Amino acid sequence: MKKQTDLFKPTPAGFHTALEDALAEAQAPKAKKRVPILVPGVAVAALLLLVLTPVMFPNVLGTKDEPSLVPETIGKYAFDLNLVQPGQSETAEPANKGPEFVKLVVTPIEGYRDRAEYEAELYPETPWDPRADDIKWYPVDNPSANGYSFFLSRPENKELYTMVGSYQKTNIGGHEAIIIEPAGSYHLRRVLMMYEDVNIVVTCYVNMKIPMEDMIRALEGISVIEGTPENNTPFSTEYKAESFPASPAENPYLTVIGKDLIFKEIGEEFTRNESITAKMESLEVLDNVKDLVPNEFLGYGYNYETESWLEYSDYVDAEGKLYPRISDVWIPGDRVNTVDLFVESNPYEQKYILFRVTYTNHTDEDVDASTGFELNFYDTDEKGKLIKSMALLNDRNADRDEFMYLSRNADGATGKQRRKGITLKAGETKTITIGYRCDERLLDQAYLTCKNGHDHTMELSTFKVTK
Repeated sequence: MKKQTDLFKPTPAGFHTALEDALAEAQAPKAKKRVPILVPGVAVAALLLLVLTPVMFPNVLGTKDEPSLVPETIGKYAFDLNLVQPGQSETAEPANKGPEFVKLVVTPIEGYRDRAEYEAELYPETPWDPRADDIKWYPVDNPSANGYSFFLSRPENKELYTMVGSYQKTNIGGHEAIIIEPAGSYHLRRVLMMYEDVNIVVTCYVNMKIPMEDMIRALEGISVIEGTPENNTPFSTEYKAESFPASPAENPYLTVIGKDLIFKEIGEEFTRNESITAKMESLEVLDNVKDLVPNEFLGYGYNYETESWLEYSDYVDAEGKLYPRISDVWIPGDRVNTVDLFVESNPYEQKYILFRVTYTNHTDEDVDASTGFELNFYDTDEKGKLIKSMALLNDRNADRDEFMYLSRNADGATGKQRRKGITLKAGETKTITIGYRCDERLLDQAYLTCKNGHDHTMELSTFKVTK
């Protein structure tokens, strides 16, 4: 959990002085580089409402001799980026110029590694898109942690940046740049850099734990050159609003109910897709998971404070009892005039829903597919109709796939190669075990649903979870 009391503070008064010092140090001829030290934060459960302090944006001016990044303040926490070309006024439409293809080139960042290389080693059987090179970098000693990531754009009109606490216009490596300090729950520093020769703006997303001087040194090694159809970095030319879910209808933690909930009984066969049928063999609710194999759990959560993945022992004690789930409830802001507001955290006792499903492949070819199952929560309205439950609205720790159980025989893969799916040989029938943890308070609202057909199909075979 993030330290809530630190999320809404404006940039300190000494930020601009610190920035100037960092720039001077980074540009010194014999400046010694050092590897960033990432210090874990302290997790705090805060039961309070935070008073938001609006941050005033400084005035920023361009020059007559080069293209200018002109931020136009929108609301309290956002600005539109207007790209102005030489000889244009700030209100003029920017000229549409620049090569059709460009290539982002990143000089190796000390202490960090290209994510594409790491993924290629981890999954050697999966072809890697060469256009992904140099987009993401992570600390060499922690592949799970955030480091640097890049987004390229050519704003033909304007581009919206939200959750802005403050910003400072400067020059990095001979390129016009804007450094944005975050507001609200946004947890990354953003740096916009203008590459005039190719008419590209690079937005770099940076871990806040990386020291300012190290960030500047790293960005001085960035360049954008003309690319080719075979070797290029994708860029956007559209108005790219940095959008976040700001209403219940857009909340990613809620599952939209299908058009048809088709209730099934234990032992009743149903169609999973055109190749596979499925049958629920059994369903039970467990008080502990001591009899389940620890290395058959999947979907471990992520601790943003320590920048590391959680482990089995973070969910279960020595006796196999599940630790309570800590909720993390927020009221989302619109990211322009308001920022996200932390409400509260509460511990909720857990149960484990475990069920066995038999799948049959009716074709003469091997098949790979998802299990099709999800854990959903429904309420009953005044007419007796099931509607999506509001119980987990805006609870950012309510990931129902977290700490999922999937028996090893589902796809035969091991270690990091495991996935949430099944592999069936031609004509094969296989029974697998699946499990989800669940707030004890929500068992009466819990339903297991399985998609009938492809993922876009809204028909769901449904099983009511009973204690």
